[in-house]
Amino acid sequence: MAAKKITVVISQAQGKNPVKQQLEEDVAVALMMNSNIEISLVPHLYDMQHDHTGLIFLRSLPGDVVFLAWNYPRATRWILDRQNIKGNEGTSLLIDEDAENDSEDDSQSYSDAIGAVEVPNRNIYCIDLKVSSSATDYIEEIERIYQECATQVVDLAPLKTSTLKISTPQTASSNEEHQAYQNPLQIIEARKSSNISSESES
Repeated sequence: MAAKKITVVISQAQGKNPVKQQLEEDVAVALMMNSNIEISLVPHLYDMQHDHTGLIFLRSLPGDVVFLAWNYPRATRWILDRQNIKGNEGTSLLIDEDAENDSEDDSQSYSDAIGAVEVPNRNIYCIDLKVSSSATDYIEEIERIYQECATQVVDLAPLKTSTLKISTPQTASSNEEHQAYQNPLQIIEARKSSNISSESES
């Protein structure tokens, strides 16, 4: 039997903040060296409409998923659930306790977050990229999560998926974009080229 894998998705920061981009790149490149982890980069969750290829790609992901985003975890879970990307709430140990306590005031706003209805048999872990400036912290936490997922009892029942269908025509172009999300190096290089072009123009 092949070793169980988990998918790590990095939701990129808005704008072109070099510090944030470097953190994303450091985490992505390091995780690519781990054969047990599939790494993907997508735009910021706020920047993707319901029919965006990035969200269509995310809806197609099976199994346990770790989301790294520049949002509080509660907000990330709420957005994912609203976009029909569901799963049981996985627990991350990499948190900003003060921020988590402050976000309790918004608990009613996110009352329909992950776990509301028709939850697939998988875990979704949401981690705030603002918690630490060290890529090592995220890498170590993801490796811990992988070990946690790998040791869980395997449920032989098929993955239950939501009955809510969002119909979007699949084209050759969208399929190519799906493959691009699974090639973080290509996205990183394209982003660097774009940054250089912007600097040249200015």
